[in-house]
Amino acid sequence: MKMKHLLIFITVVLATVNSNAQNLTSRFTLQPEAQHINSRIPRYESLSFFQLERNYLPNSYIKADYVKGKATTTDGWAKGNITIKNEDVVYNNVDLTYNQVNDKLYVKGNKGIVTINKPIKEFTIADGDQISYFRTGFPSVNSNNNNTIYEVLKDGEYKLLKRVEKNVYVTVGYNIVTEKRYDAKVKYFVNTGDKMFEVKPNDESLTEAANKYGLPIGDLVANYKIKNESQLVALIKNLP
Repeated sequence: MKMKHLLIFITVVLATVNSNAQNLTSRFTLQPEAQHINSRIPRYESLSFFQLERNYLPNSYIKADYVKGKATTTDGWAKGNITIKNEDVVYNNVDLTYNQVNDKLYVKGNKGIVTINKPIKEFTIADGDQISYFRTGFPSVNSNNNNTIYEVLKDGEYKLLKRVEKNVYVTVGYNIVTEKRYDAKVKYFVNTGDKMFEVKPNDESLTEAANKYGLPIGDLVANYKIKNESQLVALIKNLP
């Protein structure tokens, strides 16, 4: 009889613990409020394209004595606007950061950080007085597709686009000195209509683009010595 009562007691205790664990899990998966993103939608779980990023780690999670470069376009969080594809609503003045190592846009909420699980149409990032414009939806080229994120350096009939991909390397030298380095691979593209082609910031590449793709730079190349990004932008800005 004592053994029977003991078994009943153990069964009740285990059931209670299991119930409490389920309640705790349920509370843990509730996502935090984010009224600053859109006052009409009170919680993240109501936004089908926002998901809580529980694995988010700051750029400094790999401890290093020296750090060269950065994973994101700006230092820390910045203000910006986000437009989702096929959505009419623009989410203005949100705290965000674009990580170019994993090619993800992170949004900072009231009590947590989220990523966006729907295709992004465009977003902006304000860094001081400068605003950078990022957009998707361009024709496929090389390994890039319709969802690839580009920075728009020049808009209009002839668009100049910039694509940055970063890799992080950690090395340990003498005396166990650790260095973390973010290396960027930068490519430039011109888009006009359904035509998309890569260009490099030098005279030879632009001359080839004029001959092969019909880039109408004509005599402009003679007036510009193209050796860097700013000179390339100045040239393309002469086009419509």
